[in-house]
Formats: sequence, structure tokens, C-alpha cells
Amino acid sequence: MANAEKTAAVEELTELFRNSSSAVVTEYRGLTVDEITTLRRDLGENATYAVAKNTLTAIAAEKAGVTALEASSLVLPQSLSSRVKPLTSQR
Repeated sequence: MANAEKTAAVEELTELFRNSSSAVVTEYRGLTVDEITTLRRDLGENATYAVAKNTLTAIAAEKAGVTALEASSLVLPQSLSSRVKPLTSQR
């Protein structure tokens, strides 16, 4: 992955963290493509499921101010699921 691609990936993950009301980091090894597809569908339209490099995830979490996620906890191949904050109407 080239430097520009890494920078773009960190920015995308940072925005994901900032705009999410929750995020879950899991190990995805052992899941089949069909199982991952089902998981993505079951998460719903307000959720995101992605596989990201551990180092880039840690950098993005730090930039977004996520203190509960430390680089030392990201040692296995990980996937990230996040839920977008629901929009509320302003009246």
C-alpha cells in the first residue's frame, strides 16, 4: 500500500470513528465469504464492516480521540464494525 493510500485510509477510518456512536473490533479469520456477507447484511444500513490494517486503525483511533483502543491490543488480523450516529431532526 503506497503512502498516499495509507494516508487516505487513515483519514477514512478517522472519519468513521468520529461519526460513529459505537465501534467493535473483531478477529475475522475463519469466517467464509458467505458468513461475512451475511454479517454485513445483518448489521443494517447504518453500520459499516471493514477490514483494516492494525497500524492504520490505531493511528486513526488516536486522531479521532478514541482512547479505549490501543495499538498494543491490535495484534491479530482485525475487522472493524461501526454504527453511524442516527440523525435527529432539528426543529
